[in-house]
Amino acid sequence: LQERYGTSSPGAGRDFLEKIIQVPLSLPLIDRLPLRNLCFVSVDKALDSSGVRLSEEEVTRFAHGFVHGIEARLATPRLAKRYANVLMFSLPMVKGEVDHVDFLHIEAIRVFYPEAYEVIREHRDLFVGSRFAGDRLPEQAERDRAKATVDLVFEGLSPAECDSMKHLLKTLFPRLNSVYGNTVYGGDWDRTWAEAKRIASHEYVDRYFAFTVPVGDVADQTVDLYLEQLLAVDTEEGARVFRELVDAENAARFVEKLHHRLTVINAQIAVKLAPIVARNATLFP
Repeated sequence: LQERYGTSSPGAGRDFLEKIIQVPLSLPLIDRLPLRNLCFVSVDKALDSSGVRLSEEEVTRFAHGFVHGIEARLATPRLAKRYANVLMFSLPMVKGEVDHVDFLHIEAIRVFYPEAYEVIREHRDLFVGSRFAGDRLPEQAERDRAKATVDLVFEGLSPAECDSMKHLLKTLFPRLNSVYGNTVYGGDWDRTWAEAKRIASHEYVDRYFAFTVPVGDVADQTVDLYLEQLLAVDTEEGARVFRELVDAENAARFVEKLHHRLTVINAQIAVKLAPIVARNATLFP
């Protein structure tokens, strides 16, 4: 108002406002706990709307990560509502294709720490840390280079926000503990994280940012449905459907997904699946 309608007199804009607002009310900040409860109720609604059901362990994991990693930025009801609206849109697109708790956390970072989210998205291979998959700590020079990039996440954050963000990131991306500490995660963890569809898996991390199954990959729900229905069809029909699902681009990923399910594929399914795979051997690298 000062710039648009004011005179050279200092404070003219505020003087104009005072003619309109005669009884200003200074409202207190909302306590942290009611804001948290409001946010969690909103998240519950988004989960219900998307048909996603969390186990008790997953609920605890989400709450712990949110309280210790995100809540420092939860200042208004509007932010809680915005987070829920984002989940309403994005959750249905990745249902069953990611670890739902990891997705809730990375989407919270997108809403509450948008600049940090962009750094993670752009350098996600570094955060996954596949180069740190050995049984020994990487060289100090390599750790320093990685730390210089990861530290971009903390630019402009308060000390409390930095601590919160670092706590959550080391939970989402365990190999960051090799950058900020002396803990290592060997290559055997890659399979563990892939089987759980965690964001720490190089096989799954892209889904968290693309909101879809990447080209050259195959949807987990598609694989599970195929195996589930395999017993109800003969080998010829099973082979026909197999050729519709698997091509030269995604065959390697399909085999990886079968490997991840070795403990749950029973003998009856295996007897049906083995000749189907053999008949289509030319698809595989």
